[in-house]
Amino acid sequence: MSPSFRARLLGCVAFCLILETPSAFAGRRAFLFTQDTEGVAQGDAELEQWLWGREAPKGTSASGTGWIWFGPVYGMTRDLELAMPWEIVTGSAGTRLSDFAFEARYKIWPEDPGEHAGLGLRARLYYQSNFDHPFNGGRFGVPWLGADLIASWGRPGGSHATLDVGGYMDAFGSRPLMHGTGDLGYTYQVSKEWRVGAEAYADLSLGSLLPDNDHFWAGPVVAFSRAQVWVTAGVLVGLDSTAPASIPRLMVGVSL
Repeated sequence: MSPSFRARLLGCVAFCLILETPSAFAGRRAFLFTQDTEGVAQGDAELEQWLWGREAPKGTSASGTGWIWFGPVYGMTRDLELAMPWEIVTGSAGTRLSDFAFEARYKIWPEDPGEHAGLGLRARLYYQSNFDHPFNGGRFGVPWLGADLIASWGRPGGSHATLDVGGYMDAFGSRPLMHGTGDLGYTYQVSKEWRVGAEAYADLSLGSLLPDNDHFWAGPVVAFSRAQVWVTAGVLVGLDSTAPASIPRLMVGVSL
């Protein structure tokens, strides 16, 4: 066996081992809006980007909006993950920087690392500094505070169901914006790289700024992951007459 052949063989083996490394899948998302309990491993970093849009409600003359979400995600400890995303929005009013946020996601109850079904519990807290955000009632610069409690049941990184209950509200302001959110999703592992599922999403207006602004959506989701890259895509369809007719979203994550 020649030295060059041995070198190529060792390179192929090393490449295959990278593809088989479980930590390469850490942080991937199975859902579009439902927060999940799978996170980035300690000391690892990811770059995530979401491309999504909101189609105007049916029967209205309003225009839709498009969004770009971009940010780094870092595993501070085995249980604590930090994210610092930015959002850009485009619509009839032009393209502009909408907001940036600081998120802390803490795993309360670790998932079973084996092949058996296990319980996962996670909390998410975030502060969002808004510029000209289209959901802020025309108020420039009013920030939000938000929180979620997430519970999942199933195999980590495989088939599982997730319930996400949360909300967000004005950090300051005389007419507070307050919303409650609820998400329910299920994903089924078709193969090592592919998962398919569905989710339902509800956004309920609880404050005085945007009363009677409750909306509901549901739709399919497909997730793919290989080595250091994961991709999740799907579309949620509005279930009430005043909701945006559809919300397509494409999400991409790359481990660094």
